Amino acid sequence: VSANGKINRVYYNGYTYRDIDVNGSMIAGVLKGRLSIDDPNASLSAEGEIAQNHFTDLTLDVKRLNPNALGLTQQWSGKTFAGVIKGNFSGKSIDDAIGNITLDGFRMESSADSVFTINNLTLNCSGTPSERHMQLVGDFGRVEVDGQYRVSSLPSAISRIIASRLPSLPGLPKTAMTKTSDVFTVNAYLHDASILQQFGDIPLYTSKPITINGIVDQRSELVDLKLKAPEIYYNDSPYKNISLFLSTDSTDALKANATLDKIMDNGHTVSLTFNASAFNDRLVSNIGWDNHMQNRFSGSLNSDATFSSDESGKTSADINILPSTLIVGDTIWNVDPAKVRYSSNHLEVSNFSVHHGSQHANINGIATRSSNDSLVVNLHDIDAKYVLDMVNFHSVDFDGYVSGKAIVSSIFGEPGLNGDVTVRDFTFEEGHMGTLRALVDYDKQTKQININARADDGPLCQTLINGYVSPAKKYLDLRIKALGTSAEFMEGLCGSIVDNVQASTNGDVHIFGPLKTINLEGNLNVDGDVKIPALNTVYTMRNCPVTMRPDIIILEADTLTDRDGNVGVLNGTIGHQHLSQWTYDLNVAADNLLAYDFHDFGDSTFFGTVYATGTCDIRGRSGETVFDIDITPQKGSFFEYNAAAPDAISNADFIEWVRHDQGDGDGVPDDDENENKFRSDLRMNFHINATPNAALKLLMDNTTGDMITLYGSGNLRAMFHNKGGFTMFGNYEIDHGTYALTIQNVIRKDFTFKNGGTIVFGGDPYNAVLNLKAQYTVNGVPLSDLQIGRNFSNNVRVDCIMNITGTPNDPHLDFDFDMPTVNEDAKQMVRSLINSEEELNQQVIYLLSIGRFYSQSGSKSTDAQQSQTSLAMQSILSGTITQQINTILSNVANNSNWNFGANISTGDEGFNNAEYEGILSGRLLNNRLLINGQFGYRDNANATTSFIGDFDIRYLLFPNGNFAIRVYNQTNDRYFTRNSLTTQGIGFIIQKDFTTLNDLFGIKKKKKGVTSAE
Repeated sequence: VSANGKINRVYYNGYTYRDIDVNGSMIAGVLKGRLSIDDPNASLSAEGEIAQNHFTDLTLDVKRLNPNALGLTQQWSGKTFAGVIKGNFSGKSIDDAIGNITLDGFRMESSADSVFTINNLTLNCSGTPSERHMQLVGDFGRVEVDGQYRVSSLPSAISRIIASRLPSLPGLPKTAMTKTSDVFTVNAYLHDASILQQFGDIPLYTSKPITINGIVDQRSELVDLKLKAPEIYYNDSPYKNISLFLSTDSTDALKANATLDKIMDNGHTVSLTFNASAFNDRLVSNIGWDNHMQNRFSGSLNSDATFSSDESGKTSADINILPSTLIVGDTIWNVDPAKVRYSSNHLEVSNFSVHHGSQHANINGIATRSSNDSLVVNLHDIDAKYVLDMVNFHSVDFDGYVSGKAIVSSIFGEPGLNGDVTVRDFTFEEGHMGTLRALVDYDKQTKQININARADDGPLCQTLINGYVSPAKKYLDLRIKALGTSAEFMEGLCGSIVDNVQASTNGDVHIFGPLKTINLEGNLNVDGDVKIPALNTVYTMRNCPVTMRPDIIILEADTLTDRDGNVGVLNGTIGHQHLSQWTYDLNVAADNLLAYDFHDFGDSTFFGTVYATGTCDIRGRSGETVFDIDITPQKGSFFEYNAAAPDAISNADFIEWVRHDQGDGDGVPDDDENENKFRSDLRMNFHINATPNAALKLLMDNTTGDMITLYGSGNLRAMFHNKGGFTMFGNYEIDHGTYALTIQNVIRKDFTFKNGGTIVFGGDPYNAVLNLKAQYTVNGVPLSDLQIGRNFSNNVRVDCIMNITGTPNDPHLDFDFDMPTVNEDAKQMVRSLINSEEELNQQVIYLLSIGRFYSQSGSKSTDAQQSQTSLAMQSILSGTITQQINTILSNVANNSNWNFGANISTGDEGFNNAEYEGILSGRLLNNRLLINGQFGYRDNANATTSFIGDFDIRYLLFPNGNFAIRVYNQTNDRYFTRNSLTTQGIGFIIQKDFTTLNDLFGIKKKKKGVTSAE
């Protein structure tokens, strides 16, 4: 028998198939042929043979198939399929089939950008009825089943084992009651679960392979199965370290042990355990959990359930809650014995109670389809945070202690809810809002929970909250009216940039959106203080507007004032992705604003106080905050760097990015989390227009407190990274400064830096190039110590000069001295006695230490040596007294522009020809008027007068000091100058660096004209 032709139309199941080609024959019980259809919803061809002895060899090539449009199924609406199926097998049914079936090039397409594919899927069946082997291999993984079994009974194998111990368990399929004699082993390896999503409607995704191994013996009703899943996502929720063991023990009980780690929305991990034993319609179980956090929430719930069924087959469960304990924070809560009875659409709860002291949660009542039956929940001081953790709600952070009553009715019908609760110490995003009173009810029509609440935190601080939560739509919509509401909640939202918020807000805020993607909009005015921890500064805001739009908070022309009333203007935006992944783009324009204020080194290598005029841009991203600062430091600013510890590494990681919903403590860490602890990056880029108003301080010795304090000008750039280091670039020119130097840990001298010194920064501050000159003046130094002659016995002023070169890491010091009050002849005579640099350094050190010249004579008598020793001790004593007087006077004056001191200098006769004088120096008119003076009494026969009244006044016509007016009065040395007692003068000082005479006189060469040829 053969057939060959074309069928234009065929009606089947309400659909008309078109253009069907048939070409086949039936010979000796074997049907061979080819069938093709070219229909808009079915374009395919089939070719092969089917024999009466149940052998099939068939190839089906599907170009396009829409089974929903053909009326074949209600599933897969709008989806089309394509692929090639090849089958080569024999058998009467699936239970005795031997052979293989392959699927190649499978495509399931619903739109151009929604395509699911399977490259290859192969099913192999082999063996005999007593020893079968089945293997399914494909893109998803591999499944192998070996043993004596029927394929049709495999899907209900586990439910049969459960039914053998719990035959009255509600929800078991009818096939579970059928006895079989299957015995088989199973080994499965699944690395791609997308096939389950597409065809099983199971929302499962696996990032690591799932394995299943074990044996099932339905003949003896025994089982031993193991499931391992390192990491999966179910319904978009992550789970890790899943293990399930199902086995039977020697008592014939069915044992189940399961563990898993659930990753909550806030990133923390909650470990869950389940242990159960089933036998004779009885299930004894233990459910445990632990959040592994500092605020711990852990415990276990023990129960003993008995299942039964009546004559009509209706099943029920009687559950006895056994005494159990919970750990909440550092306290233990007890679960009292209770009874729960469940049957279809009927739930009874009797005396379920969890309590600790006066805190408790009680549940009693009946739940059915009827609105007359209800469950009543009574709460007293229950921590809301733990409740929200249990239900995994972390879209926004609420906390407080909840008391009140909630009534839930008609749970199995159209549920109803009414509640009246009070939340003590209510917080929103860690911001305190006082006591909250909330009324809630469930709207059956809209299927949402309506909320009407009010938070009171004093007569001038109230917050009104109205809106709803929709469990069905998983949607939140709350409208909040702030009436003096505390702005402390900004710490929870923007904790990486603000701290210690002591401010209030007025305005309206709308919180809305799906529970996992909540957003904000509204307008607030902020009044109060906000601290910026990265700068350690507190700013006051007065009626500053804050505009909130979805995913962005706008700050526009908000005025900030520091503790001294100085003003800055804040503009910018704060971005977020549904209240997480916060970003910052802020700009502060400052006018003498306190911009940086740390009072000690802490874990860093620098600190200071900076009043600035300029701008500061703050850019923050997840894991990084960047400050770009372009400022001119103002009066009262200083920056101190620890140059005594070049190997110290900064630990100033004082910004740590967290999600807004992250709680205290850490969850269970990942495998590599302990090794790579996450800390955020802080980068600060400075462009500093330095002026003499600000001080640059270098701590040279941590033990003695030796300090270099410099005032100067320059254009400096500096970069700081809390995980890297501190670098600086630019030239800094010294205007004035001091060096508090300690000699031999006993004697302290304050050197004064000369104008014109430089520090050149080229990266590492410890490698900066130094070119500094400092001097320390020793008054009343007797020349008689040099033993030049009897006429050289008067006391003179000596300036000890220290030249500092090299780098802070390797400084080079050269010493010299000068005697500004004597003429050049006397200077030459003194210097003629010093033959080498070593002797010069020796004299300077002796002058600094003793206050006298060191005598080079080696032929002193014993009496003379004793006399010199006595004079040296008197000089040390007078020098120490002088230094203490200087320190006291400086502290009393408390002004860096004025220095006061006193000097007591002994002569070669000790206190018999000593000098007693007061010293002052000052800077006025923005450091342009310089005053130096000495006033006192000298007991010296060689002096022209016993009164000391020397002064030197200079006014800088140019700020850099190149052009100045000088007025002075100076006492003459009687030995060299006998015409007058003093010398006075007035004149101009001009100083200029030059290399040629043209540079000196400012003569510029005329440029020669250039004639261009046309």
